[in-house]
Amino acid sequence: MAVTRGQRWRMAFLALALVVTGLLSAGVVWVVQGGLDDFVRRKLIAELERQTDVRAEIDDLRVHLFSTSAEAGRIACFLPGDAQPFFTADRLTAEINVESLWRQAFSLRHLTLDRPALNLTFDDRGINLARIRLPERRRTLPAEADEPLVDEVLEGSRIVIRDGTVQVAAATYGVDGQIDHFALFGRTLDKRTLRVETGFDAATVTVTAGDGRRRTLNEARLRLTGTVTKEAAEIDTLLLTTPLGEVTAAGRVRWPDNVPRYEGNAYVTLDLAATSQTLLAGLPLTGRVQMPVRVAGDAEQIALEGNLEPLTGRLAGVTVSGLTAQYVLDTPFGRFPNRAEGDVKAGRVTFAGYALDSLSAHVAVSPTAVDITGATARVMGGRLQGQMRLAYPAETRERSQARFNLTGFDVGQVARLTPLPARVLTGRGNVQLEAAWPGLEALRASGRVQATLTGEAVPPEGSPETAPLPLTAEVRAGLTPGVVEVESLVARVGEGVLTVSGRYGWRAREVNATLDYHTPELAQAQTLAKWLGFNIPALTTQTEDARLELRGAGDVTGTIAGSLKAPTLTGTASVGGIYVNDQRIGRAAVKFEASPTTVTLTEASLVQPDGGCIVAGFNGSWTESQPTQVNLKAYELKLASLGAILQTIPATNALGDRLTDLGGRADGEFNLTGLPNLAALTGGLGSRDWLKAAEQIRGDGTLALTTTKTPLGELRRGEARVSFRDDEWVLEGLVARFPAGVISGQGRYQPSAGAYDVALQSNGLDAAAVAQTFGRTDLPLAGVIRFDVSSRSTVSQVLSNHLDFAFKATSETLTIGNDTFRDVRLSAASDPDGEKARLTLTAQYRDFAYRADATVTYLDPDGELALLVESQFDFNQTPLAPVLSIFDVGPQNLNGEITGRLRLAGPLYAVDPVTDEGGFTTGKLALTGDFSALRLVVPLGELGAVQDNYVIVNDGPLQFSVSDRALEFRNFRLRDERGETTSLALAGKLGLTGGRDTVTAEGKVDLKLLRGFSKRITSRGELTIKATLGGSLLNPRLTGYTDIDDFGLRITDVPLALENGGGRILFNANRAQIETLTADAGGGKVEVTGGAIFERLSDVRWRFGLRAENVRVKYPRDIRSLADGDLVLQGNRSLQVLSGVVRIKRAEYTTNTDLATLVRTQFIGLGGVGSSLQTRARRATFTTLDVRVEAPDTLFIRNNIADVVGAASLRLSGSIDDPDVSGRVLITRGQLEFRNDRFEVTRGVVVIPEGPAGTTFYDIQAEATIQGYRIIVGLTGTADNFNPILRSEPNLPQSSILSLLATGTLPPPEIANTTTAAQQANVSAATTLLSELLTERIEEQTGRLFGINRFQIDPLLVGRGGDPTARLTVGRRITKDLSVTFSTNLATAEEQIILIEYRLRNNVSIIGIRDQRGNFGFDVRVTKRF
Repeated sequence: MAVTRGQRWRMAFLALALVVTGLLSAGVVWVVQGGLDDFVRRKLIAELERQTDVRAEIDDLRVHLFSTSAEAGRIACFLPGDAQPFFTADRLTAEINVESLWRQAFSLRHLTLDRPALNLTFDDRGINLARIRLPERRRTLPAEADEPLVDEVLEGSRIVIRDGTVQVAAATYGVDGQIDHFALFGRTLDKRTLRVETGFDAATVTVTAGDGRRRTLNEARLRLTGTVTKEAAEIDTLLLTTPLGEVTAAGRVRWPDNVPRYEGNAYVTLDLAATSQTLLAGLPLTGRVQMPVRVAGDAEQIALEGNLEPLTGRLAGVTVSGLTAQYVLDTPFGRFPNRAEGDVKAGRVTFAGYALDSLSAHVAVSPTAVDITGATARVMGGRLQGQMRLAYPAETRERSQARFNLTGFDVGQVARLTPLPARVLTGRGNVQLEAAWPGLEALRASGRVQATLTGEAVPPEGSPETAPLPLTAEVRAGLTPGVVEVESLVARVGEGVLTVSGRYGWRAREVNATLDYHTPELAQAQTLAKWLGFNIPALTTQTEDARLELRGAGDVTGTIAGSLKAPTLTGTASVGGIYVNDQRIGRAAVKFEASPTTVTLTEASLVQPDGGCIVAGFNGSWTESQPTQVNLKAYELKLASLGAILQTIPATNALGDRLTDLGGRADGEFNLTGLPNLAALTGGLGSRDWLKAAEQIRGDGTLALTTTKTPLGELRRGEARVSFRDDEWVLEGLVARFPAGVISGQGRYQPSAGAYDVALQSNGLDAAAVAQTFGRTDLPLAGVIRFDVSSRSTVSQVLSNHLDFAFKATSETLTIGNDTFRDVRLSAASDPDGEKARLTLTAQYRDFAYRADATVTYLDPDGELALLVESQFDFNQTPLAPVLSIFDVGPQNLNGEITGRLRLAGPLYAVDPVTDEGGFTTGKLALTGDFSALRLVVPLGELGAVQDNYVIVNDGPLQFSVSDRALEFRNFRLRDERGETTSLALAGKLGLTGGRDTVTAEGKVDLKLLRGFSKRITSRGELTIKATLGGSLLNPRLTGYTDIDDFGLRITDVPLALENGGGRILFNANRAQIETLTADAGGGKVEVTGGAIFERLSDVRWRFGLRAENVRVKYPRDIRSLADGDLVLQGNRSLQVLSGVVRIKRAEYTTNTDLATLVRTQFIGLGGVGSSLQTRARRATFTTLDVRVEAPDTLFIRNNIADVVGAASLRLSGSIDDPDVSGRVLITRGQLEFRNDRFEVTRGVVVIPEGPAGTTFYDIQAEATIQGYRIIVGLTGTADNFNPILRSEPNLPQSSILSLLATGTLPPPEIANTTTAAQQANVSAATTLLSELLTERIEEQTGRLFGINRFQIDPLLVGRGGDPTARLTVGRRITKDLSVTFSTNLATAEEQIILIEYRLRNNVSIIGIRDQRGNFGFDVRVTKRF
């Protein structure tokens, strides 16, 4: 059958379908059976080895066509010739999106590497990865010139690396990370150019070091844009941004002959703080790096050239500012650089307190060493120069070397790096260092160090010393591995020389050195120690009142060996002279040895100037196994000298004061062992600790004291022996000899049983000294007391309040003040049961017998310690004077007598409920009084020839009680003996701590009683009181009032008296307010206002205002003053201040004076105040002043030599009994008369400075017309240093002016300007002044007898015939402006002068004269100032 054409086509199509189906089936089978996977695996391995020479092993590879993903098992990559892989991965998975198979557009959805491992090694050929051959350029770049470029697109979502490791030599690092949203886009711009953009949005990498520390870099971003041609690629922008910084770059890549070559520029910015936190495990870096870089190279090497812009940062305590660098790096990949060098500069580098300024150096790196040359810097004020070579390959034989010179460094800057005070040491120094060491092992360096310095030790600011001490030092030392050998260290400060030699092993921190210090003057060494701030007790740290000084020669020689932290010191020391407050104490020497566990002092001695000395030995340990031993020997030792040394040490100041007060001398010897160890002694031991430690003390000793001051008087000789045995302490041979008698005694104590036995006897002690011993220095006792006391018991019995003792004291005559007691006896003894003590005191006073009995019961009814006292005192017309003297009650010489009974009861021991601690107290004692008769005699002074006394008696029984709860007056009324002026009643009860009870006081008191407190007071008046006291005794509340009527008060030597005073004071709770209080004073009125506030009896504050109007007072002496004032007195019991202002309306001084008085008192101030305005010394007092005194042109002086008006503004401060006056006094106008010549005061100023050291300054100028000359006299300066000023118009020599002032005449013209004139003027002035002294008294008497107010005798050294003579002048001032004068030469009756002068005004006078020749004249004198 013929086959048609359509059948043939159908059969061919069916055959083709069968073939395709077979091929597809075969392909599916091939893919399913792994053929595709194996093909792809072998293809990848072959291509990798063909293009890079890297041999790869892929255990398993699976390709999933439908999911477009692939998965590979273990992957291993080997470098050529290596048996071990340099890269492995346990698993690789990838997912791909096929955008266009035709256009080969793919995108990577996901790529994961599990546990990849990269091994980087280095050898002489460099890094192992350098052996990988780079593949040929991609064939996608057309080979032919006319072959067009095609677009390239590769996008991805995420690349993940999990549990990866990178091994670099012997270090292994873990790596985890991922990259998100990476892309590569290549778009053709034309047939020859491809525009490329690539990068990723976010990348995270975590690196784990071998020690487990993790470093993570987050949010890294990359952007790269450029163009690619067939010949090259231009990188327009490359930007890598991370939180640590960013890198920007641009450049060009060419590949001639398939070898890539590149060049370009980059700019790197790095935040050091973020970098240290992220990558450097928190290494403390700060700052910001900015660095431009020039990059060039090819596939085999790279060249970098650039500079570091100024950097300021900090690394591990090192701060760098202004760091710049220029560098060049030319290096093959994976090999050591061919060239690496740079110039480094820094403005400042600081570390550990040191600073390097202007640092610069050239650094060059070679395969064998790092060379640092031309290094310079400014260090501590000096210049550092040097060089260094660091040889680093371990197999090299070359040694590293360093050589540095530091010249002119500032010693003061070095000192400021130490705890020494700034600016104490000054000077300059030099240091030279040469060292060498193998490789990088600088700790094995050897070499030499030499240093010198010259300068001064300068006293600090405020130091009394001003002269610096010269300072020089020279050090020579050798360096060996681990050791510094100090060949010689010589330091000289002042006259002292310190020499040190030895060695210091700085690895083991051990020292072995010899020290020697000698100075001919120890005062310099002590001064230097103070300047350097060393805290050495007694030498540099002293008390205010005691100053210890070392003088003379001193030596210290010793060795120091062992660990630097705990060395052993041995040696000797000597001090030539010890002085305290410029008093020589003696010289000292000691041998010492101090180790970490023991301190030993032998032959420690203090030798006093008069031969007394003390020699001591000490051996102490810091461990408990070895007790402390002490040996002391004293020979004629002055205790005051030893105390003076201890006074200079703050810790022993109190003991030093005690020894200084004791004085006298000591002899003795003590040998003791078993004392506490050094740790316990330095830590401080309480009394209980000492008692416990004392049980271990063994030894004995003797002590003798002579001429020692004690509270019982001078101890002429005292001796005692003490011994510490196994179970017994013994005191025997105690003998103390005092001027009034001897104390002797002995005693024993057994620590184990607590048993003791003590006995003391005395045949006589001074009663005043006994009172002083018990703290009653104010008790006026006199007499001799004998006593005998013994006690025998055990400590356990004492603690259980069982005492066994006996005490007896007697005195034949005992005087208390002005009262004498006879046959005084005090006895005290415990009862047989040891539960009570009975005391009896008897004495005979005049015809009265005093007796007091008391019983002290140790325990209260509950068996607790209480010391219950029961005592009763009976009085029967018993004189009160002795009792009042003992307790210092009332006015002086108060006396009287009393009849009744006084009972005292209560505990002397109590437990504080707050602290639960017991102690002695008198607060719980109860005192009850019941008296039937009381007569108090208050002496008011003498009234004529009769003693005026004021007698106060009781008005009925006096009954009162005082306890720890209340003060109660059951019946208490007092009146004066006549029942006329005084009547006071107290009634009620007042709690000590509070309550509703009250005490009322009502009656009147005669203010005449104030005279009993002082003989200077004269007073009168009546005080009426009606008040109620509530609250508590400690915090009282007072209500009521007090009236004062007809009050008068006058105090001797006080220029102001009060009369007709009266007013009322109101009491309201804790306030006392003056309602009205006025008085007459000096013809004026005085009004007092204000009041007081008393929160407690011990806290009283007051403020009183005092207003005075038109008060006349004669104060200061011979000055009559009229004044107003507003003053305020305020304060408390500790301090009160009187402040305010006093306004002087008029103060007038009219008392005549003379030249004799002026010479005798040196200078008259304001009205006779005298020299009190000179230098003053302030002393503390209860009342201080702050008062202003204002006198505006109200000060007048009108007497025979002055008629002036002045003003003053003064301030009174300081104490009220010795006030300080400061301010300014002005003489506004006035006249002074000297030798019948009137001087007009043109200027007068007196300035009184503040403060006790101030000296009053005077500036006074006056002028007069004498013999037609205008004479100007001035005095400027202080009272003890006046600067006189003498001028005249017309101008005259000083001698002529002095002659005019003294004699009223000029010297002859022929000698006016000669030395003779000056001498004659001085003699004339002296004789004139002497004649003034003689004639002033005569003038005073003649004025009284004849009404003559001028009588004057003037000596004339040159009279007629050449003999000295005199002139007599008699005159009278008729009125203020009219005067008549008669003068004659006593040698002849011819030279008689009569002068009548009438002054119209200050500058116009009419003068009529009859001269010595009998001629009459008439003058009109007019003075005109131009």
